[in-house]
Amino acid sequence: MTCRCKIVKTISFIVMLGGLLVMIGWLLDISVLKSILPQYVAMKFTTALCFVLSGATLYFVCRNYQREEQANDLTIIFIDFLIVLVMVSLLLSVFFRIETGMENLFVVEPDGAIDTPVAGRPSMFAMIDFILVAVAGLLSLIKKTSVVIVIRGLGLIVTASGLMAIIGYVIKVPALYGHFGAYSSAIALHSAVLFMLLGFGFSLVGKNFLSGQRQ
Repeated sequence: MTCRCKIVKTISFIVMLGGLLVMIGWLLDISVLKSILPQYVAMKFTTALCFVLSGATLYFVCRNYQREEQANDLTIIFIDFLIVLVMVSLLLSVFFRIETGMENLFVVEPDGAIDTPVAGRPSMFAMIDFILVAVAGLLSLIKKTSVVIVIRGLGLIVTASGLMAIIGYVIKVPALYGHFGAYSSAIALHSAVLFMLLGFGFSLVGKNFLSGQRQ
């Protein structure tokens, strides 16, 4: 296994662990796991769930290009369609100003949460980033150089999105971390960090594909 492959798999495990810890935080009501600091927005349960699924996608994409298993294609398709189903339904609920029930399907977030116009609904930035990750995962099934360029580009977009949100927190500009009044929740600070890592992971995998090297 090359050093680059080890990095990608390590990132996938970190992302999955991060999402899993937040899910535990919601189930056991541990505030420090839901939001890093009391004054920051909490990562939503659906966001945490999709981080677990997205980390798994990155892991299986890496294994797929190592040819370690033959059944990874179906696994990637199942995981990514699940991500798209959840996030597209939530994204449509923003534009149509309705609640789909997906917001609090697993756990119920109290009304009036910090920087959260609709309880349980993730930031639009998070929804879009997860959709991009799912698209990158599905595109990885097409072993063509032109497609690999797109995958790498999607990874860089997600990385830039996470970095922009972190900068927004540092310089205190809500628009940079996705908070648009009644339209979108802010993206959680630890979500931004995980998106930056996740996107970076996909950009590394893409470089391996382009070089024609097996990991």
